[in-house]
Amino acid sequence: MYSRSFNIKKDLAMRNEFAKKALDANPSHPQTNYDYGLALCNEKKFDEALIYINKAIDMDPANKDRFEGFLPLLFMAMRDTENSLKWLLKMSERDSHSRYLGWLSCVYAHIDDLDKASDYLKRFLDERPEIKTLSDYRKVAPAIAKNL
Repeated sequence: MYSRSFNIKKDLAMRNEFAKKALDANPSHPQTNYDYGLALCNEKKFDEALIYINKAIDMDPANKDRFEGFLPLLFMAMRDTENSLKWLLKMSERDSHSRYLGWLSCVYAHIDDLDKASDYLKRFLDERPEIKTLSDYRKVAPAIAKNL
């Protein structure tokens, strides 16, 4: 967890170094594996990150929902639309937060299902009236999705 403090400081090299040290010290701890997976995303090592996130899920199935919540973003970063959509739908079933409506709208537009994209966009905008423009959305979009 200490390594995450370096995200706030924008010192990704230290973030990754301490995440690796924590993993080396305690490789059988689910949170350590998850945290190292997140750190690997800073280096765009998404395939390797998925391995460590899945290890965390396997080690702690009772808390898998916590770890799985990152999977839609990870698959977006991996440009794996099919799995991103699968996990977005699963997450939106668990939690009806408006963020999933926005993401689903984007993914459906990406795969040219414009009817579903329009439906999710309308629902998203109904729940988020403060978002009127793409610029407004960029202010609330996850950083990992900004380069896609």
